[in-house]
Amino acid sequence: MRYLFLIIVCFLLFAKAEQTVAQKIHAIVISDTNDVIIGKGCQKNLTRVEKNLTEIAENSNLKLVKYVLSGKNVSDYEINKLIKKVNCEKDDVIFFHYSGHGSNTGFGAWPKLLLKNGGGLELRLDNIHRRLVSKAARLVITLGDCCNLGGKTQNFANTNTAPPALLQTTNEIWKIKQHYARLFQYAKGNILATGTKAGLAAYFNDSLGGYFTISFFEALYQTTHNNDIHKVSWNKILAKSQVFTNETAESLGKQQMPYFTVQMPFDNKTTNEQTIIADNTVRQYEVKKGDNLGKIALFFTTTTDKRITAKQIQNWNGIKDPKNLQVGRILIVYVKK
Repeated sequence: MRYLFLIIVCFLLFAKAEQTVAQKIHAIVISDTNDVIIGKGCQKNLTRVEKNLTEIAENSNLKLVKYVLSGKNVSDYEINKLIKKVNCEKDDVIFFHYSGHGSNTGFGAWPKLLLKNGGGLELRLDNIHRRLVSKAARLVITLGDCCNLGGKTQNFANTNTAPPALLQTTNEIWKIKQHYARLFQYAKGNILATGTKAGLAAYFNDSLGGYFTISFFEALYQTTHNNDIHKVSWNKILAKSQVFTNETAESLGKQQMPYFTVQMPFDNKTTNEQTIIADNTVRQYEVKKGDNLGKIALFFTTTTDKRITAKQIQNWNGIKDPKNLQVGRILIVYVKK
């Protein structure tokens, strides 16, 4: 009887381990590497994304399933076919990343994928995101590193000037895995982000890739390699990505401001920081001429009937010098539900 009990316990433990390992991250990576203007930068993006996906899967105990389109295979038809192909379970993760040209025809905040091998299908980033969310995965992340403006100004979206080196940190392996698990293994919801808001270009570097992609994975790296579990959240990663991208573009005399939405109805596996964010509605505010943090705080306090302070907005957005707010910058504000 004792041996039978031990066998049952071992079986249950094995089944639990198998269940954890069975979680998958379905990665759809589209990169227009054949483009004559930004093709080299797209290739760097592709390499960076694939490398980071491997690290994410290993540190989150997820099985990586990759769907990659690059070079001459990039077309709206093939992208559409690839999205249909993804078949996931309710506890899986879907990660979509597009590198290439984009445009905005004036119908909203999100860009349309601009493809030379187009077959007449209009693929907008938000529509792609909705299709992926409809697959009912636990977590869906949709990222687009592309221009978000009308006309043909995408010709100016490549620069051979390298962005400044970003800070990197180190940490114990077990803490890194804990942070990755929090972001990918336990988080529930969906994220939609584009490399720049409507009306602006996204910039690429031939040697390093797109500024947004560089900044996103740098923000992910810094967040997962810090010593404070309470600093690990998707909102903080995206806010950092926004700051890094903007600072990089500014240092080169350009303007690029990522735009994102986060919907995270967290489950009971959440930690304190995630619970704090889940109790709030995430709002975005575009800085206008004459704004300061006190004025913005007052705006939210009076329009939402919830007390918001300038110091809170400064902390939420990692603002070092509140007296130097750039017009057009997108701030995140947490408003109590």
